[in-house]
Amino acid sequence: MKDVLLRKANAADMKIIESCVERFRLDNENLKFEQFIVAERNGSITGFGRIKPYRHCFEMGCVAVLEAYRKRSIGGAIVKRLIKDFPSGGIWITTDIPEYFQRFGFQSTTDAPQEILDKIKRVCQGRQHPNAIIMLLRRK
Repeated sequence: MKDVLLRKANAADMKIIESCVERFRLDNENLKFEQFIVAERNGSITGFGRIKPYRHCFEMGCVAVLEAYRKRSIGGAIVKRLIKDFPSGGIWITTDIPEYFQRFGFQSTTDAPQEILDKIKRVCQGRQHPNAIIMLLRRK
């Protein structure tokens, strides 16, 4: 992990981000480079994550590591950086791999902002993630 740089995404990064979002069937709504951070190794993107703004809340999303770079703690580094940079105390995610996010302190909940409830129906179930749940991390 020491040779991986975490940085804010730029417009040139969007081609690979958009391609991976489609391939991994992630949330493809309103993708903007300003929302993303990327993990980079030797000039190549190895992973990324996003803070997606809504009208009344924010959501952590699109956390992904390219297949060749998995099992190297890159995903965890991305999640930790997004938590650090998050603009609010409550960090919402929708996921079908809750066990991964539990280790960072996220807990399953059904008491979510309407925008997140709508998103899980609109995006997650529509992108072949019928078992996606909502999780929340409350920062102290």
